Parts: sequence; C-alpha cells; structure tokens
Amino acid sequence: MIIRKTILIFILLFIISCTEKITYTGLIIDENINYNEINNKDELLKLLGQPNYIDPIENNFYYFSEKNISKNRLTKKTVDRLILVYYFDDENNIINAKKLNLDDEKNIDISKNRIKNDLIKKGLIEKIFGGVSTQPSIPTTSE
Repeated sequence: MIIRKTILIFILLFIISCTEKITYTGLIIDENINYNEINNKDELLKLLGQPNYIDPIENNFYYFSEKNISKNRLTKKTVDRLILVYYFDDENNIINAKKLNLDDEKNIDISKNRIKNDLIKKGLIEKIFGGVSTQPSIPTTSE
C-alpha cells in the first residue's frame, strides 16, 4: 500500500514538472505596430505608456519586453526579448529609435578590463576582525 502511494506521488510530481510555464517580463509590446512612425514624446507615451527606464543624463526612453518558457525551476529559456530605445532632441521630437532583439545580444563586445579586488588577498582573521579597532581617545577639558 505504501509503495503504491509513493509511486502515485512520484508519477504526479513527474507530470506536474512537465508542464510549460510562460512568463512575461516588462511591457508586452505589440510586434505589428511600426514604432519608427512615432514622431514625438507625447505620441510615444500615448502608445506605449511610461518607459521601463529613463536615462537620467540624456533622457532617453527604454522599453523592455521578455518572454520566458520554463518547465521547472531549473530550466528557463528566453524565447523572445525586445528593447526599444528612443532618443529625443530639445523639443521632445524623436531623432533616433533603436530596436534590439535577442539576436543583437550576440554582437555585444564585453570589455576584458577588470578592476583589481584586494579583498580576496585578505586573510581569514583580517576578514573577520578587519573593521574592529580600538576606540580613538576623545580629548576632554577640565576646569
């Protein structure tokens, strides 16, 4: 009886783990709309709403959308990714628009420059007690 229950539970867990789960991150962006026909910031906000990220220096708008399929917690595959970037002039007219997808990720060069990390070279005792020091003496005045 216990063996049958165990086998039944195992089979149910196996069947549950085989179902696919689709998750969306960011904005769900319609592929059928031609986003290059948008002329200014007001039209863009009416069509897509507030962006996911606004560049604080140049005030560029970034819209992000991603579709993932997972069968369990260990397997997650990104099926579709779309990033829309809009550049504006001083009158809030769109001067340039970029559309990046999952294939563009392969063309990005990652810098080989690395920052030296001195924390790795510390010993175990210095890591544990590195922030502990004697209290500085505070000068006092007497009358």
